[in-house]
Amino acid sequence: MLAGEGWSRVSQASRSNGDKPDEDGGPVAGEEAEDAKKCTIRRVAEYLPPRSVLRTGNKKANEGYLASMWSANTGGFLVLADKMIKSDESKGVVQGARDNLINECTNMGLISALMLTMILPMAYDNVNDWLEEDFPGSGFIFLDSYIGQQIGETYVNAASPTLNDIVLIFYVIGFAGYLFSTIMTVVMLLCVGEVQTEMGCHVYLKNIGFMSRMPFLCFLMGCLFAVASGLRFIVTPKTPGGLVVLGLVVLFLIAGMFFGSPVLIQAAIKAHNVIHEYEDLRLSLSEAEEDVECWFSHNPDGGPLTDCLQELGCFVQHQNRACDVILPLDSISEHRVAYFFHKKQAETLGITLSPIDLYRLSTEPAK
Repeated sequence: MLAGEGWSRVSQASRSNGDKPDEDGGPVAGEEAEDAKKCTIRRVAEYLPPRSVLRTGNKKANEGYLASMWSANTGGFLVLADKMIKSDESKGVVQGARDNLINECTNMGLISALMLTMILPMAYDNVNDWLEEDFPGSGFIFLDSYIGQQIGETYVNAASPTLNDIVLIFYVIGFAGYLFSTIMTVVMLLCVGEVQTEMGCHVYLKNIGFMSRMPFLCFLMGCLFAVASGLRFIVTPKTPGGLVVLGLVVLFLIAGMFFGSPVLIQAAIKAHNVIHEYEDLRLSLSEAEEDVECWFSHNPDGGPLTDCLQELGCFVQHQNRACDVILPLDSISEHRVAYFFHKKQAETLGITLSPIDLYRLSTEPAK
């Protein structure tokens, strides 16, 4: 077929599909968009020729510190994987929804249940034991503390009922938060068991929407029990030095938790953006054969197939070297490489394998 005839047929097909060629009569818009998504990236083994890799086109999550702080307090980072699952829906592929949901619910439910067993006894035993005497004349923690001595017994007795209620409220909030978190994760796991399939879990996640974050938000609500414990700690020291040291320790822990947690979330968001920026490397038959030949020319003694597959991947280097990633071969490319790898390996041993044997070897797990 002549080149002019081929372009004529492409042009006719494009017009029939409603696509218009550009002003110069070049490729159709869809092909231009595909080419724009491609970028040439070097390989893990630097002696191999660079290859073109497609960008996924996924929208990147905000990596800023303030956005990470907001995400940490609203559970926004928990829907990063859900967004990837929804983006795959347009491709007719839904993967990872079920495993992701089960893992999140299992971990959150287990931790919430453990915290619940700790908070419940505290809500019964530690609400007012520091505000009342064990027996007449024994005194109590608040009155004997440095703060209690400074404000006097009259004000201590007047403030005790209010402090009792404040501590009780925060213990109850903590208890309710962990209880609701545990119950909701159990209900979600039971629902996952009913819908069963990946597509069912995908539809389930779309239906519950924001509610998928509720176990985490309830867990954060349960952490408010620390306010009651912190209040008790503050009125316990009997010397000004102990009060100052305890206050600094509490402030340091609160600041570390409040400002440190977003750093962890920020790192997870950056990792998510990086690993989903590119598609896996796809090699044509000719490219796979060329790369295998090149690999054997630099490794005359051969080696494991896994080493070959790893070195044939692409290496994406970012400005932040901590974000460097290796793009593996996609499934079909791995089979193609394995086919030519076993063929070349057999030739070095003086063996000729049939195409059927090569196909069987290429579809076996790499060793």
